[in-house]
Amino acid sequence: MDSRGAIVFWLNFTSVLAMIGWLCQFSPLTPKKTIVCRTDDTLRSSEPGDGEDYWCPFVFVLVYSSAMAAVVWNIVFAYNINLTLRSKKGDDLNKKAPYFHIAAWSICVVLTIIIMSLNLIEGDGVLGICRIAQEQTYPI
Repeated sequence: MDSRGAIVFWLNFTSVLAMIGWLCQFSPLTPKKTIVCRTDDTLRSSEPGDGEDYWCPFVFVLVYSSAMAAVVWNIVFAYNINLTLRSKKGDDLNKKAPYFHIAAWSICVVLTIIIMSLNLIEGDGVLGICRIAQEQTYPI
């Protein structure tokens, strides 16, 4: 597979992972209420906090990190198109592929770890997924 095809593959792969995370709410194993609500039927906030269950953080990691990786792969794709249109024959994208992977995966992993370590995940009953909290309980 050439580098252009690989970029398109990874862009689509990360987008599909984000969609699978969003579709978890429709699964019979994990209904929407299980993902966004605690056992006492209140919306989840400050997750992963008490360790009640890990569906909310799991769905968050699946949706957020995959979507962030898709954004980075979209930037790589735009860079690739820019090089193609400028007809840079000397630029070999295969040599830059490891850097593209490092950027795509490390950025999303670092941001996900920061958000999870600060317990900034909350359930959203309308969207049916867990997302970054809109209201911080402490000043940043």
